[in-house]
Amino acid sequence: MIAFRSVHSRFLALLVPLFILSFLLLTVITYRMASDALIREGMTISKCIGSEIALQVQLEITNVQLPLRLAAHREVVMGGDDARILPVLAQIREMNPVVNQAFYIHPDGMMLRADGAVLDRSSREYFRRVVETKKPYISKPVMGETTKKMQVMVLQPVMDGDRLAGILMAAVYIDNLARMTERIELSESGRSYIVD
Repeated sequence: MIAFRSVHSRFLALLVPLFILSFLLLTVITYRMASDALIREGMTISKCIGSEIALQVQLEITNVQLPLRLAAHREVVMGGDDARILPVLAQIREMNPVVNQAFYIHPDGMMLRADGAVLDRSSREYFRRVVETKKPYISKPVMGETTKKMQVMVLQPVMDGDRLAGILMAAVYIDNLARMTERIELSESGRSYIVD
């Protein structure tokens, strides 16, 4: 062991390691506190951004629902005549930039697309749900068969008294909603993440 000749040297020999240990301990404590504070702040900011995005998405979906509701009360749609419904579907599609495609589904599940194609949708969950409840419905995100894009279906029943005369439906790509809100990015898997 090193022999220190003066009290001053002994004092410094004891004080310097204590100072270094104290400095390291304070650094670790400060780092932990700052890290925890940053994580809390980040979570608060992400919750606020998430709430804002949810509100924007809700507004966009409401903007999709309104033309469907209005069209559901038109006599042209209530009659179920495909030739007369096609222009209404084109109008619905043109009214909102987030609507990818508009459809009319007959009570038997046969669906008329805005381009005139007819497809069977009687087995789809969203169709069965509206038939059972006779209420508007927004589906869970689904992968489009032909487009291979994530989309939600916004459905509005067409009622003739208590009878379901048909269903108006709009397909909205999730990436269209993302562009409208400007703070969501989509990965290839369809999961979303917030971009600051």
